[in-house]
Amino acid sequence: LATLAQFIDAAPEVREALQTENVTLLAPTNTAFENLASALNTPLSELIGSVEIVTALINYHTLDGVVSDSTLRTRAGQVIPTRLTNAFVGISINAENQIVVNNVVEITTADIGASNGRVHILNDVLLNRVIDNLIDDLNFTDLIVPNVSSTPTATPVATATSTPQTARGSLRFAHLASDIDRLTVRVEGETLADNIRFGSVTDFEMRRQGIYTIEILSEDNRTLLERDVTLLNNDTLTLAVLGSLGNNTLNLVTFAEDFTPFDTDERDDSARLTVIHAIEDAPSVDVYISDALEIEDLAFTGFDIIDIAIPDDTDNEDAEEDEENSAPTLLITESGDEEDILFAENGNLFAPASYHLVLLYGTEDDAELAIITLSEADLADEEASEEEATQEADVDDNNEATATATTPILVTNTPRPTATPVPTDDSDEDEENSDD
Repeated sequence: LATLAQFIDAAPEVREALQTENVTLLAPTNTAFENLASALNTPLSELIGSVEIVTALINYHTLDGVVSDSTLRTRAGQVIPTRLTNAFVGISINAENQIVVNNVVEITTADIGASNGRVHILNDVLLNRVIDNLIDDLNFTDLIVPNVSSTPTATPVATATSTPQTARGSLRFAHLASDIDRLTVRVEGETLADNIRFGSVTDFEMRRQGIYTIEILSEDNRTLLERDVTLLNNDTLTLAVLGSLGNNTLNLVTFAEDFTPFDTDERDDSARLTVIHAIEDAPSVDVYISDALEIEDLAFTGFDIIDIAIPDDTDNEDAEEDEENSAPTLLITESGDEEDILFAENGNLFAPASYHLVLLYGTEDDAELAIITLSEADLADEEASEEEATQEADVDDNNEATATATTPILVTNTPRPTATPVPTDDSDEDEENSDD
């Protein structure tokens, strides 16, 4: 925790406040701070040099009172006030029974004793709107985004001919709450998706790095959820509305997907799957690819990312005839019982150099499977136009802290299961308008 100590030492008032009785510190590791600096493209020394940022950040990681692991678990689904004025942290429990703060940051080691309280170790740095605005005020997000390495050792310097690029990430939304027919998603008060149906997934949208307030509304315009989500440079996030109103378990869960390119020697015979278990009342599942167990004991709200092999039949004269038999099969069973098959998909389901979001959703009695695909070729074709549109958006929004312009990434959606009603021409038009 040496980096955290440097932050605390940089603000004497904060250091003194931490010496009071009965205090709980949420302590990011050295690696967590390094990752933050890398995402912001600025040295840690510059962050530490801002007393305002240090004060806000440490106060946001400080809770009044001795808050133990067991106490945090009793507060799952609730928010706890921090020492940063009017700022709270949300507490939840993930599928691995770990405590998660603000839906994404895990407590990796809990209940470390201190002379005046308790310390919990975090695997990431907590950010919120106040801290993000302070960082924006110092123009850190307007630094050059490196294109040589994803983990730079120094802040890149712009040359006379270089073009600054604002740090950006992408996000999309999945409506998987089983007892809500339609909902609306707002980002910073702007409607991103209007009245999207249960089981729908929006296209990715590119936005500037920052903290975004996400609001989920019912058909009658009631606010069901409101969460702050941190989007960092190169993040690709799927934000899923899970649970149900009836069970009082409605939540917005963040899934960080992996769209890094395949290795050159693997891209022609590999595909990547992100599997999400979103069936609230269903047991854990196992996932098999061509009879090989790839994911074991995946519980509700859990997800896993795997790369699978795609056989190359291009030189086989009987490739077309054998295509369905040779392509990888997907089998999802109840955990520990290979005979209890929930879903089985055969044939040419996955293509080489492609990325697939595999969703298990619905209820135990009415479970559904959806697969949403983005190919590497699609992504490459869109890259140049995205960059151009992004630069134009930076000019249009006049370097404001929150982006309003978005650049959709091309996504190919697989059809919903056949049990889903097919929309009429009018409803198709409404869907297009709502996606806009």
